[in-house]
Amino acid sequence: NNLKIALDYFQQYLNVAQNGEYANDTRFEIGQIFYNQNQKNMALDNFQLISKESPELYRQSRLYMAEIYFDLDDYKNAANMYNNVHNLTDDKNILVKIDAQRIISLIRQGNIK
Repeated sequence: NNLKIALDYFQQYLNVAQNGEYANDTRFEIGQIFYNQNQKNMALDNFQLISKESPELYRQSRLYMAEIYFDLDDYKNAANMYNNVHNLTDDKNILVKIDAQRIISLIRQGNIK
């Protein structure tokens, strides 16, 4: 399985270069693999480790995290993450989706009636 091999290589890289030049990229790739395999908690663990040193990966990881929290019915964290992503982007197309999801999260959380 190519994904297992990729995960093994990514893990090997992080074992020797946990704070290396490509650590954020590696964690993002691992997060995406787990997300696409519907292993949301494993994806979340990796996305949480991405630092602000990589602004675009940081923004994308926060969007993934918001979606994961939403899918897990954790609307409080989802709303917080959508708000975080809102503050990190200027793209109007993304902002519309983010704001809609944030509002839905707040409604489901019971903060908007």
